[in-house]
Amino acid sequence: MQVLVLQNIDLPIAGIHYSIFIFPLFIILLPFELESYICLLIGFFLGIMTDFFYDSPGVFASAGVFAAFIRPLILSLNEPKTGYGRDISPVINSMGIVWFLRFAIPLSAGFMLFYYCMEVFQISKLGVILLKTIISLPISIIFIFIYVLIFNPRL
Repeated sequence: MQVLVLQNIDLPIAGIHYSIFIFPLFIILLPFELESYICLLIGFFLGIMTDFFYDSPGVFASAGVFAAFIRPLILSLNEPKTGYGRDISPVINSMGIVWFLRFAIPLSAGFMLFYYCMEVFQISKLGVILLKTIISLPISIIFIFIYVLIFNPRL
């Protein structure tokens, strides 16, 4: 969906072009018990495939690896008192809306911040990077949330 639909949506606001990302959703929906190195590999390969269609050499791959890298930290910060069960997936039906948003928002924000840093690749453009992240994040989270509600993915 990221490649087929969202690649063609361009949001020009105040002369700056923003993007809608559902790419982090695929990192979010990975099972809890999946090993970290497998998450990193999945993030890399999903990113490389997306880079191929976006003609962006390594930008999605690096951001996908970064999202997979910060995933365990965000999971540990949001871990319920009883822990994560073996048969529970990181979806709204299993964990609830509040937990899902507390997990999806920081992971998506980290992904987007890293993505825009790699895309712009100039420290002098930090304001533009932050602005793009701040504007793209709520729009992307809405799309991620709608996708999860409509398709109800279960792992």
